Amino acid sequence: MGFLYKIKIGLIAIARINNWWDYFLDYFHLKKGYIVYRIRNKKIITRAGTIDKSIITELVLTDKYFPSWLKLKPDALVIDLGAHIGIFSVLIDRKVYAVEPAEDNYKLLLEQINLNKLDIKPFKIAISNEKGRMKLYRGRHSARFSLIEREEEECDFVNTLSLEEFFIKNNINYCDLMKVDIEGGEYKAFYSTPKTIFDKIRKIFLEIHQINGENRDELINFLKNQGFQIKQKQKSFLYAIKSEENEGL
Repeated sequence: MGFLYKIKIGLIAIARINNWWDYFLDYFHLKKGYIVYRIRNKKIITRAGTIDKSIITELVLTDKYFPSWLKLKPDALVIDLGAHIGIFSVLIDRKVYAVEPAEDNYKLLLEQINLNKLDIKPFKIAISNEKGRMKLYRGRHSARFSLIEREEEECDFVNTLSLEEFFIKNNINYCDLMKVDIEGGEYKAFYSTPKTIFDKIRKIFLEIHQINGENRDELINFLKNQGFQIKQKQKSFLYAIKSEENEGL
C-alpha cells in the first residue's frame, strides 16, 4: 500500500466517518476494546486491533461494495452470505438476510442489529452444497472462517444449508443483491444451485477465492451460463449482473 494511497484513504476517512479520529487511533494501535463508528447515520461496532478496521476500510473508504452505479429500491431484498459482524448488512440499509456461522462474529452481528434497529434477519448457519452439519475451520483472523480452507486445525461444527434450501425455507422469490464472501465455499454453494434459483437473483457481488481443485474461470463461466454479465473489479472480486439490469457495469 503506497504512501499516496494511504493519504487518500485517510482523507476519505475524515470525510465519511463522523468520529474519524478513532479510525486513526486504531490504525496506530492506540485503541482497545470496542469502537463504535458513526457512519451514514448508523452505528458500527468493531473490535479494536483486529481485521474489523480493514473491513471498515474496504466497505466505507473504497467504493468496491458501494459503486456509484448501484441503485437499490427502498424495498429491495439483500442476502449477505458471510456477513461477518454485519458491517455491510447495516450500511446497505435494506431488508437483509445476513448469514454468518462463526459464533463471535454472529454475536456482534446481533448487537449491530439491536443497536441500529434495522430490518436484518440473522442466520447462524453456513451455505454449502447440502443440508447438514460440517466443520467450520478457524483462520488467521475472524474473517477467515471457512468450510474449505484449513488455515488452522481448530474448528467448530455448524449447521449448513444449500442455497436452494435457504431460498425455499425462507420463501425468497426475488433477491435484488447477493453479497458473497464465504472463504472458498462459493464453489460448492453455486455449483449445487439450480438455475431456477439464479433466475431469482439480479446482482451478485462475489469475493472469489483460489481453492485447490477449483478454477476461478470455470466458476465465472458457470455464472455466465446462469444469465449474468461479469465484470472483474479485481482478480479476486467480481460483479455478476443480469443484462436487463446492467447499470453502468
